[in-house]
Amino acid sequence: MPSRLDTKETSVTKRTQATYRGQRLTSCSEEMDKIRLIYFCLDDSEDTPSTQRLDSCMTQAWYIRHKDTGIVKIAANQCHVRFCPLCSSSRQAFLTSQVSAWLETTDHPKLLTVTLKHSNAPLSWQIKNLYDYFRKFRRRSYLKKRITGGVWFFQVHKAKSDNLWHAHIHAMIDGDFLEHEKLKQLWIKITYTSHVVDIKSIKDPDNAARHVARYAARPASIMNLNLEDACELVGTMRHVRLIGTWGTARKISLRPKKPDDADKQISLGSWTLIHHMLDVSSEARAILHAFEAGTSLPEGISMRPLERSIDGQLEDFNKAPPNEYQPTFFDRKEKYDQCSQSRDTNPGIDRL
Repeated sequence: MPSRLDTKETSVTKRTQATYRGQRLTSCSEEMDKIRLIYFCLDDSEDTPSTQRLDSCMTQAWYIRHKDTGIVKIAANQCHVRFCPLCSSSRQAFLTSQVSAWLETTDHPKLLTVTLKHSNAPLSWQIKNLYDYFRKFRRRSYLKKRITGGVWFFQVHKAKSDNLWHAHIHAMIDGDFLEHEKLKQLWIKITYTSHVVDIKSIKDPDNAARHVARYAARPASIMNLNLEDACELVGTMRHVRLIGTWGTARKISLRPKKPDDADKQISLGSWTLIHHMLDVSSEARAILHAFEAGTSLPEGISMRPLERSIDGQLEDFNKAPPNEYQPTFFDRKEKYDQCSQSRDTNPGIDRL
């Protein structure tokens, strides 16, 4: 399912990559290489291997224009592999906006953090118990009477000091005043060993939402782990929830849904074609300018006619006998120049 990516977060001012995937990987190529190696070690199912899904992530991308507003965005395919760095950034942006919007409706937002005492128990055991303890914790009458709702995120890291897993739950909550000492007493009664609880008011909802939403996208820093630990983490987290809601926070959407106006999004052409044609096409430059500036693109500007022409030539190319002449990319560019001269509806656009 294509994802709608925010203009500012996917700015392509630096057009140095040949593909959209390559453009997005410039900031996380090493992380992608490590994630791919981890899934290569873990893949053992008959379903489509995670490595294959990772390799296909964001290999297809299009510029799209809203029929009514003229706003230009990018739509791209995603693999939805949990630790994929490309999907993670999009998921973090989506959850940040959702949580931030909910926080704006709260009266007394707070950030609650609970953790377990460090131990050498398997990570799977620690996660299961942490989730069970937190569920019991928020059901205690003291909290039920004072908290109207919340959204929680899971985080884990491995400390260099003791080489043990440290698992946490961060919860953004709304409700009345909560006494810190009382919270510590309740937590140790439930866990028997841990009294580590932190509670503080949220002053900046946007920043707080951005801070915790990253855990739903990346519950741990893979780059700081050796291969053995990274495989244990990814393998353990495969079917474990990273985020949850209760009470008034249940209104938060945890997964992007198909927009109501999806049928009003019109393709302007593939990312690759538009960027390859920037030097020779005023329409390609107009599309990119509207995208980067966040301005409305006039109706009628599109690279789809050229794209359909190229698709048709490629179809003929695949059908043609080997000894016949085959059109090259440069032939197709010359064809575009001829077409553009006859249908240039915006002569002033060359100034962009």
